[in-house]
Amino acid sequence: MALLDAGKLPQALKKAQLGIKKFPKASDYQAIAGFVLTEMKQYRKSIPHFIEASRMKPDDPQFSENLANALMQTGQILQALTYAEKKIERFPNNRELTRVIDEIQRQGENWRSIIQFTTHKLASDPNNAELLSKRARAFQSIGFVEESTRDIQRAYELAQRTQLLHCKWPSICIRPVTEPKRSKFCKTSWKPIPTTRMPSCNPQY
Repeated sequence: MALLDAGKLPQALKKAQLGIKKFPKASDYQAIAGFVLTEMKQYRKSIPHFIEASRMKPDDPQFSENLANALMQTGQILQALTYAEKKIERFPNNRELTRVIDEIQRQGENWRSIIQFTTHKLASDPNNAELLSKRARAFQSIGFVEESTRDIQRAYELAQRTQLLHCKWPSICIRPVTEPKRSKFCKTSWKPIPTTRMPSCNPQY
């Protein structure tokens, strides 16, 4: 923890990873790795560590709070709320977990506001791929899979026509199939894909 306290995050992460290899049944190293990745804003990478730490030590509410927060930070609002509400039944007096639930609920309301706003704008501009992309992400975050998929497909079709590139959400990228380069918003390289499939991308915020 000294490295973490000193702000030496890469070194702290490396030490935690070595600890995981040496002591695979020790929950503390998993938790430290997850926390360091959270400090580095790499929330998606932190999730497996918090899951494993919580599995190893289910009586520690901090691991549950950390996992719920990481899920929220990656836009998985429905999953985060479902998980946190299940855990609060086990830890009813935990203030941090209660605080995270309150924040998740606020985030959910924010996504609903985005849906209302983009729906209003799309009424007068139905072929706006960027608005469709934003609404799809909002739908995805609160668990409306069918609606999200519909908007994704429509935005993808428009992107092919107009050569627009969009990659501003946790797990979806939109680009023309003929575009070989990566989007400026993405951290991963593009690969050719069939027109019926969406490429995968995991940008960090």
